[in-house]
Amino acid sequence: MFLILTPCIVIIACAVFTMIKFWQNDNFAQLQGRWLFIFIKKSRLLMEHLPKHRGMANAFLKGDASFKSALMSMGESIDSDFDGLKKIAFLKEAAIDKKEIQKIFDEWLQLKKYFFDMPPEESFTKHSILINKFLEIVEDTAEVTYVNNHIDGIEQQLFNAVVSDIPLLAETLGRARGLGTGVAAQAECSVENRIKLIYLLEKSKKLINKSLRPLVINDTLNTSGLKDSINDSIGNCNEFFDMLQSTLIDAEKIDIEPGEFYQSATGAIESAFFLFDKMFPVVENSLGIK
Repeated sequence: MFLILTPCIVIIACAVFTMIKFWQNDNFAQLQGRWLFIFIKKSRLLMEHLPKHRGMANAFLKGDASFKSALMSMGESIDSDFDGLKKIAFLKEAAIDKKEIQKIFDEWLQLKKYFFDMPPEESFTKHSILINKFLEIVEDTAEVTYVNNHIDGIEQQLFNAVVSDIPLLAETLGRARGLGTGVAAQAECSVENRIKLIYLLEKSKKLINKSLRPLVINDTLNTSGLKDSINDSIGNCNEFFDMLQSTLIDAEKIDIEPGEFYQSATGAIESAFFLFDKMFPVVENSLGIK
């Protein structure tokens, strides 16, 4: 009898162990999914605040002292944003090495400390490098998670838009805003700046064609008026593209007011972030993150 029961006990024990292991893996996947969306939500603040600091620093270094107070306040906000990210990086389900966040935070502290002594162009470049590094961290973190490895189709498209394409679009528009406003202020566009603006214009268009337009024509996407928000964002971006092309890139004489150009670019950037905020909960719900 013992010889008969022993194999049965082993089989049952293996089955129970497998079920427990499956439950643990599924539970961890849910925890990691929730962590990832908290991470993205907190990263959203830095996606907006770092470029704002770059623009304020650029204006200040070009002689507008009125930005000093706003710069100090924005610097404190960014410190707080990084503190929030560092806290969630210590959680057991975190899909990121806390050293990655600490490293980029240290780079931010160095930039914040020394940018006052930099030429405007150097400050702008160093800010842009830091922003791109941060966006890469967000994208890389999303790629290694359980969530990214178990979705496809429309869910994958929405996920990629939130963690990669829309943030990169906003940053590309931000760089065009900063560079173009400087060109408008000087009422002249060097060959180098013209090439840079053409590159940023084409990069923005490619991001829209790659990520947003396919969503508009997808018949399965009929959630929360998301298609209307996507079309609105594309429309705002196109208005800015037309202005950029006609008033700076193709213009024989540059006579657009810097403030007018700045506001047009800002409208496109804000529409990209509005779309991010509209799409984020849709993505969260579609993936069953609770």
